Amino acid sequence: MLPDLSEKIIADKPDTVSDLYFLMTSIPAIFRDHVCNECDWSIPTFYRKIKYNDHIDSTNSLKKMPGISNAEREKIRGITEKIYEAIGAYLYAK
Repeated sequence: MLPDLSEKIIADKPDTVSDLYFLMTSIPAIFRDHVCNECDWSIPTFYRKIKYNDHIDSTNSLKKMPGISNAEREKIRGITEKIYEAIGAYLYAK
């Protein structure tokens, strides 16, 4: 599912503060890239989905319409789990 995730996150055990800082600042871009790839979104679409997470139904002003489908939500959850697993493997490498 995420073929390049290990190359971006998993390497040798973090030895310096700069290694950890680089990892932590890279996570949002890694997440965005994988969500865009899996959901077939462009980067602008990704940010629109964030900005307009839920919107009001034009036929009923009291009803909110979800910004993403259930399938997209499940893909995003799966990506998030894979990223957390990769971070754990990176931090606890022996």
